[in-house]
Amino acid sequence: RGEDLHGKSIVVYAAGWGAGDEIMFARYLPLLAARGAEVTFCPPGRVRRLMRSLDPGRIAVPDECPDRPFDFSTSLIGLPERFGTTLQTVPARVPYLHPEPDLVAAWRSRIGSPGEGREFGVGLCWQGGWFVGGGREVDDLAGKDQAGVAGLDVAVLVGVDDLLPVRG
Repeated sequence: RGEDLHGKSIVVYAAGWGAGDEIMFARYLPLLAARGAEVTFCPPGRVRRLMRSLDPGRIAVPDECPDRPFDFSTSLIGLPERFGTTLQTVPARVPYLHPEPDLVAAWRSRIGSPGEGREFGVGLCWQGGWFVGGGREVDDLAGKDQAGVAGLDVAVLVGVDDLLPVRG
C-alpha cells in the first residue's frame, strides 16, 4: 500500500494455491527485501526447499511459520496488486529460483539431458490442484507431434513419484 518497509518485518503466506502459482508469484518477494523489509515467507512444504533458494540471507523460509508479531502480513498472490503490477512491470529477473544440484542430477538421470537423443526437453506438471476438478487427462498428449517441434521431448510429471515420459 505504499508504506515504508525499511526495517519492518513482513510475513507472506502462500496457502491454498497450486505450486505453479507459488513459484510464479515468488518473484515478488525479492522486491519486498529490496525495500528494506525483513521478509519471512511461509510456503507449503511441497515448495519450501525450492523457495529457500530465492534470496538466501534476505528472505527467511522457515520450516514452520513463526508465531510472533510482524509489522505487516500479506498473501503471496496479493503482491502483484500491492506493487501495482502491469504487463510491463512484472519482475523479470531470471532465474529467481535455483533447484538443488542433487535434485537436478536425480531428475536428469530419470528424464535425460539435451543432447541425449533430443534437442529440447519440457517437463509438464499436468496434475492440477483441488480447484481443477481432480486432475487433467494426459492420454491425448501421448504420441502427438508435440506442436511440430523437431527433437522435442516431453516428460509429463504426474505427481511426486510418477513420471510418464512422452516421446515426440
